[in-house]
Amino acid sequence: MKTHRLPDLEFHNVAYGKLEIRWNLLPLLYSGGAAENARIVSEKINAGTLGQPIRKRLSAITCIHDFICAELESGSSKNTISKLIRVLRQFYIWGDNNNRQLTRKSLEADFLDWATHLRHRSEVSYEIKTITAYDSLKRISHLIENSIGPSSRGNPVSRSSRLITLTGIPLPKRGKRPLNAEEEKTLTSSLFTFGEFLLDLSTALTAAAIRSEDPIGIKFRNGKYIEEETVPRSISRAAWDQDTDTGDREPDANGVRRLRPDCDKNRYPLVNLRISAELLIFIAQTGMNLSQASKLRVGRFSYQSRTDGYQVFRVYKNRRSGEVAFDIYREYRPIFENYLAWRRDLFPSSQSENEYLFPFWQSPKCVSLSPPTFACIKQRCVTLGIRYFGPQALRLWRTNWLLKNSRDTALVAELGQHSEKTLTGTYERPSLRTIFLEVSRFHAAWEPVLLASGPGVCVHPEPKPLADTPSDAPQPDCISPAGCLFCIHHRDIKSAEHVWSLASYRHLKSLELAAYGDGHQAGKPNPAATTVSIISRKLEEFGRIGPSQSGWVDEAISRVAEGYFHPRWDGFIQLMETSHGT
Repeated sequence: MKTHRLPDLEFHNVAYGKLEIRWNLLPLLYSGGAAENARIVSEKINAGTLGQPIRKRLSAITCIHDFICAELESGSSKNTISKLIRVLRQFYIWGDNNNRQLTRKSLEADFLDWATHLRHRSEVSYEIKTITAYDSLKRISHLIENSIGPSSRGNPVSRSSRLITLTGIPLPKRGKRPLNAEEEKTLTSSLFTFGEFLLDLSTALTAAAIRSEDPIGIKFRNGKYIEEETVPRSISRAAWDQDTDTGDREPDANGVRRLRPDCDKNRYPLVNLRISAELLIFIAQTGMNLSQASKLRVGRFSYQSRTDGYQVFRVYKNRRSGEVAFDIYREYRPIFENYLAWRRDLFPSSQSENEYLFPFWQSPKCVSLSPPTFACIKQRCVTLGIRYFGPQALRLWRTNWLLKNSRDTALVAELGQHSEKTLTGTYERPSLRTIFLEVSRFHAAWEPVLLASGPGVCVHPEPKPLADTPSDAPQPDCISPAGCLFCIHHRDIKSAEHVWSLASYRHLKSLELAAYGDGHQAGKPNPAATTVSIISRKLEEFGRIGPSQSGWVDEAISRVAEGYFHPRWDGFIQLMETSHGT
């Protein structure tokens, strides 16, 4: 079969850069074609190096090609389809290495054998992670189910059970372990350090510094120092020399021409570095995703004040009003306006309302639609020993900060531009501190506090003894203060006053024990001794909670030793001391 008689398996409904290799499923028809370098595989096919195409594969690959084209037309992102094609090539590489036919009839059986291979790599040889194997299988199973249709094998796969379930690989648990206090503190510190790093970059990379020929020394507030003197690749310098008229640049799919910064061609990486920092700060403040933020137009902005910040409107052609572009906090406005002034200085243009707000300069041969990867930021974070937070992580922890300060999930979901189910299932990260607060709020809401006869409070006025109550302990009856301490409905209060009340009541029961102790020596139970014992245990437990609570116990014991008793028990103690001369 001649190559020109084969169907066109290229994807024409994708925006490619001038240096980007066009996607094509034609190499999958040839044994070993999937493993070849995409830049030279077409030459090898034309030269006959890969032999003749495997005709039996044509039907399946044509169906797969049609399905992927339909996905692109329906709005699937270029990045998603790129990952799918990459995994599809891995599937075919495995098939070629294991002499698989990979025809329409055998594709499901081949897929299940490939799943066994990936499971061995993840669970036995540990070459890949289980989640990596599962994600790869999930993409290809979805592709086969929707492109090939029902299996024509002897035992057809029931479409009521997905093909992924036949692989035996369970969905990896993506449990969200609560952050303890130390982890939460470390994370917060790392976030603030990263934010300060971005602000220091923004402050140092002024237009004057970028236009100068001298290296730019940046001293960060953590005491570290780096010197910036960036030289672009030779291919980018050549593209800069060719691009003499920015007005002749071809617009991208959004109809926007990429601007060239007004600086020396050897300094434009510093411009991209400043824009990268500003874009990350912008995402952290607004919560906007990277795809949206990178495509924002600049225009002229006006501000409408609200409770904690501003609604920012983008005004067209000096009109009095415009569309709401985004919301910002009050503290971010001077940083944003400083960036706009810097941008106007370095990107002077007459088409100010039809340009990107964050106009990264790239070679004309690069793909203009690809969002930035922030490689320049990552590189400097490694140099400085700073933890890097990408756009997704910044949005994630911004959402959790909002949840921490407001439990209104509907409002937080609206601010984050997703549903409440997505918010609680994907974005929310549990914190032990938050869990403790929620448990306390729950008990406060569902356990009505009543005045107890003993020290503390009562949640239900039906006396019931504790399971491990000693036989000689007072029985709870909602009348005796001592019996209240042995009731399941009794609750201690985490306060210094309650500790003082316990210590004072223990002194009262000690006086009672000293006064009537002789009557209980012949094997008779003494409830006062049991009461003193449980109060002492409660005070010891309070002391082990933390330094503050330990201080409460010491203070309460000192007050009782000095004769300064809690008002609730002071009268009873004086009466006891007067009656028995103690």
